Amino acid sequence: MIGILVLAIIGLGWQKFFSGIASGARQVVDNPLVEEAKEYLGGFAGQKDIPKRDRT
Repeated sequence: MIGILVLAIIGLGWQKFFSGIASGARQVVDNPLVEEAKEYLGGFAGQKDIPKRDRT
């Protein structure tokens, strides 16, 4: 895996490689599904009244 990354960086060049990663990350963050997932999972993380398991 590391070898593939090194070859990709050598082939594309540092600037193009990292700008491609940044562009892909921007597209993922701007995706509406990601926003919905963050809101959905944020609701679980924000719960304060988590029912405790009865150990009787």
